[in-house]
Amino acid sequence: MKRVLLTGGNGFFGTRFRETHNHTFEILSTDVNELNILDKEKVDNALHLFKPDYVIHAAAIALTDFCNENPGKCHEINVTGTVNIAEACRNTGSKMIFLSTEQVFNGNTESGPYSLFSF
Repeated sequence: MKRVLLTGGNGFFGTRFRETHNHTFEILSTDVNELNILDKEKVDNALHLFKPDYVIHAAAIALTDFCNENPGKCHEINVTGTVNIAEACRNTGSKMIFLSTEQVFNGNTESGPYSLFSF
């Protein structure tokens, strides 16, 4: 059975992923109380001990108003924490699946750095 380490396990996505896939994968669901993604050493240790095939990284601050009022704290968690997860995945060979919010799209008519593609 494949192993999945899930960050943000108590959030919207995490709770639903566990409910849907708890018989498909061996899931280690973490939230800030179990794994603070800002603590690089603990992140590295968690991945080395659990040896996940996949890390689904869903831990973040996604509240737009809070992010606007606290950009430093949000950058720390949403960027630095994500870098810690990505580096630990690279070091252990785990595949990382990164989730983000639709809030990165501001509704402008300009396409920005994105381009359309089809499969």
